[in-house]
Order: sequence, then structure tokens, then C-alpha cells
Amino acid sequence: MPSTLGGRWCPGRGIAADVAGRLPWYRDDWVQGTNWGLKVLAPATYIFFASALPALAFGQQLAMDTEGTLTVVHVLVSTALAGLVQSLLGGQPLLIIGVAEPIVLTYGFLYSFAKHAPGLGPGLFLPFAGWVCIWTAVMCLLLALSGACAGIDKFTRFSGEVFGALIAILFFQVGIKGIVHEFQPAPEAAPEAAAAAAPSEPAGSQLLLINGLWGLLLSAGLLLSSLLLRKARGWRLGRPWLRGFAADYGVPLMVVGWSGLSFAVAPANGVPRRVLTPNTWEVVSSWSVAGRLHEVPGTYIAAALLPALIITVLFYFDHNVSSQMAQQPEFSLAKPPAYHYDFLLLAGLTLVCGLLGIPPVNGVLPQAPMHTRSLAHLRRTQKQPDSEQLQELSSTHTSLPSNGGSGGAATAGGAANSSAAVAVEVLPSLQPAAVAGSPVAAAAAAAHDDTLQRRGSSELRHRSHGHPPEQQLGGKQQQQQRGRSLKPSESAAALNTLPDSAADAVVGVAGSDDGTAAAAANGGGVHDGYYLQLQVREQRVTNLLQSLLLAVCLGITPAIQAIPTAVLWGYFIFMAAESLPGSQLWERLLLLATDPQRRIGVLQQEHAAYLQLVPFRVVVRFTLLQLALLLGVWALVTWAGIAGIAFPLPIMALVPLRQYVLPLLFDKKHLAGLDAAAYEEAPGIADRLAAAQELYALGAIAEAPAPHLPVTAASHAVAGTPAAAAAGSGVDDAEQEVLSQEFRGLQLRHHMTPEELAQHRRQPGA
Repeated sequence: MPSTLGGRWCPGRGIAADVAGRLPWYRDDWVQGTNWGLKVLAPATYIFFASALPALAFGQQLAMDTEGTLTVVHVLVSTALAGLVQSLLGGQPLLIIGVAEPIVLTYGFLYSFAKHAPGLGPGLFLPFAGWVCIWTAVMCLLLALSGACAGIDKFTRFSGEVFGALIAILFFQVGIKGIVHEFQPAPEAAPEAAAAAAPSEPAGSQLLLINGLWGLLLSAGLLLSSLLLRKARGWRLGRPWLRGFAADYGVPLMVVGWSGLSFAVAPANGVPRRVLTPNTWEVVSSWSVAGRLHEVPGTYIAAALLPALIITVLFYFDHNVSSQMAQQPEFSLAKPPAYHYDFLLLAGLTLVCGLLGIPPVNGVLPQAPMHTRSLAHLRRTQKQPDSEQLQELSSTHTSLPSNGGSGGAATAGGAANSSAAVAVEVLPSLQPAAVAGSPVAAAAAAAHDDTLQRRGSSELRHRSHGHPPEQQLGGKQQQQQRGRSLKPSESAAALNTLPDSAADAVVGVAGSDDGTAAAAANGGGVHDGYYLQLQVREQRVTNLLQSLLLAVCLGITPAIQAIPTAVLWGYFIFMAAESLPGSQLWERLLLLATDPQRRIGVLQQEHAAYLQLVPFRVVVRFTLLQLALLLGVWALVTWAGIAGIAFPLPIMALVPLRQYVLPLLFDKKHLAGLDAAAYEEAPGIADRLAAAQELYALGAIAEAPAPHLPVTAASHAVAGTPAAAAAGSGVDDAEQEVLSQEFRGLQLRHHMTPEELAQHRRQPGA
């Protein structure tokens, strides 16, 4: 909500609206979590590991960049403190806060500046950083009071994907540099960190070579085994719960496993090199920063305004985007957002972090949306909700305001059930009666288990059919075009009674073959299906528990000191690899690198809708522009020296660039396809010749297709059928069960039909 009243600027109005919207839900936030019982431990531990491992990695990176002035202990204190405050006092408890890679980079630049600045030196780095945090807190406070968070609706996929790709490159770069450092002497450390060093560090060329090779083995082993386990849901081996456990907790288990292996076959004392961090009770100097602020010369107090401005810009972008991703409309959250209030809280946290001599925090990706997904689940209902129930679902749905401000509080109808539910129909091909003896049938027979198991594929997609709300079709057209997944006799009325974004979130858990779809459309020979409700348990307990677990880590620093540094470098590269799937920029780069004759196979599978809506030359221009901007910002960070601290400024400049410059360079209709808010996915083109003709018309292949193209295996797997799903995921038709690990691997995509693609093409440019 903008900070205006009667056309006049009213400071703090957005904050007051956020408090008024969230305060009535505060008690329910705790009730929802405590009523969950022991089940709350699963998402809490899941997000704890997702927060703890990056905290260890960032702590090690900070220790290297600041020569041990800041260590793993400081990062853990920041992350645990921020999580506790956000869970207890935050407006949006689903938001995960911690130390992020951009802050680690910024503090590295600040240390380099202070080290060589006359009158500062390494000894005054923390007091100088404290002044930076003080100025940052003041600027964040002014932004919160002014209602600036209302501008988050200007953040689009264009700028978000460039920023995400930059973080992935930096993760990869830090991992590679760390592995190279394993072949070099260890950097100097501060006295507190040096006290925790191993009795004998590797010395001499032979030991350094052994340490480097051993570190290379550990980092590569961690990377490859983690990537393998992340795909465990698509395995044929093991029970569904075991595969889900391996996919969710395999990475932290691999950190423990490879760390243990380093002790089993350690070739020499001090090899491999391990995390160099003091014990928590040995850190004493940094907590007194508040009493040393007066030691910083006045010139440098004023100079701290410049890095403070840069960090403020970074927080405005990164924190609000993280909060936005945790509250995507597809999650159908019932409770209102609190962007202005949470940014005010961030200002207070930044001030406290600066006075304590610990790195500041902000919303983190991908942990924030991961937290929301871990709380989402499907609840089974044996009959379709009646009109009154659907109306109640509609009333509990609160969509994100277009201005990014605080939405109104949900009605009383949603108070009884704070998680907005979205009706979901399971197709007849997966009903228990149709698949006798399958895990789905077993799940239906278990009366006490009201949570459906998730499909055994690492590529489970949330297929919400249709266009974004502003492009929704009329009721009859909507009914016809959604006929492949919904029985029109039962579902059209339900879709029309739900809000637009909620109607878009109606999903088909698995596709049916064309025959079943036709039978469903004709209403003949089809049994009534059961329905699922997509719910997110909006509560504060999981955030509180994961923060307390992070605080517990402060008491087990001797165990942290046993982790080889090479394992953390491998984890950095793993984070880089994990951040790429789902990015359209990455997919377009792969498309450009694909042999033109093999691009036909891309269209034969489910693919992004813009591939059929935008000429290929426009796709190339748009992708190369993003790549050039990405490389420019990366070059600034890598080679600009101390000037690299300004890298958040060009990232923020991408927002006005998208709003005002790109419409002059690209057709607005093409921009709408390439920069769509939702991931719109089109079905595959089964006929290879038709796919080739489509690509030729778009300019993606240079030569006209021959009348008779050779048939490939891909052409036999008609997209959207069980065979195609099995071919894409490594899971055959009998393996298409629903797994019990909730919604953690969910990819939110709008699934479009060929008719909808055709309508997109007929629409004039905006």
C-alpha cells in the first residue's frame, strides 16, 4: 500500500497497514504450527540444512577474505539471530533471512579498503563496517517509511534471472578458487581463528600437492554424489519414502560422509585442510564494536555513506525479491504480505548486526521459496467441493497487491483454515479403482493418511492451465481448452468461482493419454475422480525451530572444525549447478548452443511457450543482451578492484532498463512472451515433421524440413502422456505414484494447450 493519504504523502502508512493486516493472524501463526505436532520437524530440519550449509560455506569464504577477522561463528550468529527475530516479530514468517553471497562479497571489498586505508587498517575494519551498517539502517528506515516497497511489481524475470545467474557464476568462481587454494599455503588468520588451527598445517611442496589432490577428490566427490542424490525421486530403487529422504537430506549426509572419509584415509597430519574457525566461547573482540565506533576518523564515517548506499540498494532488491518469491500467487497464501514492515525490521537487524560486529542479513534465495514449498501439501477429498465451499476458498485467497504493498486481511471464512485451498482433480487414469494394487490405491485405502504421495519424478510440475489472469478465457472456452485435464461437467463451474490466480493453480497431478482425455471430455465411461486441496501451512514454528538449530551449531564448533574446506568448495559448485535449472536464461543459452538439427527434439518435448510465440532471431537478441549485461556485472565484481563493491547498482539499473529501454528495442508482444511472470509451458509436438516446420517458420533452423524426416525415439513419446512422462523422468507407467515428501521439488509452470498458443499469436501487441 503506498504511503499516501488523501493524495498527500503520509510516512509509515504502508507499515501501519502491514501491521493491521498481519496482527490478527499472529496467534493463528502459532496455533497452526503447534497443532501440526511432530510433523513440523520435517520441514524445520529441511530448511535448517538449507540454511546451515551455506552459512558454513559463507563463513569460510569470509574468513579467507577478511583474514580471519570474521569467521563461521559470526555468520552463524547473524543467521540464527535474524531467524529468531523474523519468526517472533516478522510480518511474513515464511521469509528466511540470513547472510547472502552479495554481502560476503561486499564485506570482502570493505576489508580490502580498510586494510590499505591510512588511519584505518585491519584493526578498525569492524568499527568502520559498523558505521556502514548504521548508515544502511537509516536508509532502509527511510525507504520503509516512504512506502518504496510498493515498487516491487517492477521486478520482472529479466532482472531476476540476470541476478540469479550472477550469483551462480560467483558460487562457481568461489568454489574453483577455493580448490586452487588447496594447492597453496593457507592464508594468514586472526589470532582467535589461528588458535583453532590444526596442530600441523600442510607445509612443503609435497604436502601441498597431496593436500590439493586430496581436496580435489573430496570436492568432486561431494559435488557428484550430491547431484546424484538430488535426483533420487526418479530412481527405480527403494521405497518412495526412502527416495524422498535421499533427495531432501542427501546433501547434508554427503557433507558428513565425505568429512568422515577424510579421517579414515588421511595421508598426513594436517591433510586435508579443515575449516579454520574459533570456538564460539573464544570469540571476544568483535562483540565490543559498539564501544569502538568513536575510533573511526570522521572522514571515514562520512565515507561509509557510499558503501551504505550500495548495500541499501542491494537489500531493497534482494530482500523484497526473496519475500516475493516466498509468497508467489501460485501458493495461494491466505494471509496478507508485509513488505514495508519487514523492510523496517531489516533496518533494525542491520543496526544490531553492525553494533555486534557481525555481517548483516537479508532475505535469501533459494531458501525463502524452498521454505514455502516444504510447507505445501495435498489433502484428499473424495468429492468435489460444493459451491459454498468453493466460495469459502475464494474468500480465503489473498493475492499479491499489484503495487507490492500490504494486501487486505483475509475474511473470517479463512480464519478457521488459514491455508488457502485450491481444488485439484486426479484424473481417472490415476484413480485407485483404475490402478489396482498401485501405491496410489494403497494410499487411498489408508483412511488415516490424508496426504497424497507425490509422483515419483524429479521433474514433477505444477501445471496450472491457462493464461495469466489478465488473459483468462471465457467460461465456455476455458472449459473446452482445459478438457485434457479437467472433466468439464464438474470442473468448469468450480474454476469460474475461484479467483483468477487460484483458478490458474488448479493442477492435474498426472496426464492421461488422449483416449482417456477424450472420454473425460465426452463424459462417457468415466468414474468420478477424487479431488486434492493444495494448502500451505502458514505458521512461525518452522522458522523458529530452524533458527534454534542454527544457534545449537554455535555449541558444536569442534565438529565444524572437522569439516574439510574442500567439501565446502564442492558445496559452492553444487549450489551453482542447482541454481541453473528452471532459469529461462540458462535454457535459452543451451538452446543457442544446441545443434540446429537437434532443436527439433526440443519442440517434441514440453517446452517454454515463447519458443512457438517469438521468432528465433528475437530470442537470440534478447538472450545475448542478458548475457552481455551478466558478463559486464561479473567483470565489475571480478576485475574492478575496490570499485567492484558497486555491483548492486547495475543490478538495480536492470529494473528501469526493462521498463523503459527494452520496449524500444523489442516488440511488446515478444517481450511479454520472453519476460512472462509465470513459466508458461507448451505441450510437445508429437509429429517430427510438424516440429521441424514450426522451427523453420520461426527461423531456428536454416533449411526447410524434408517431407519425410527420420523417426526418432522421441517422436514416439507423445508429450503429456504417461509414456512421455516416463521417458522424461526415467519412470515407467507403473512407477507413476505419488510420493509422500510434500511439495519440496515443485516447479510452478502454466501449462498451455495448442489452442491457447494459437490465441496468443492472434492477440495484438500490448
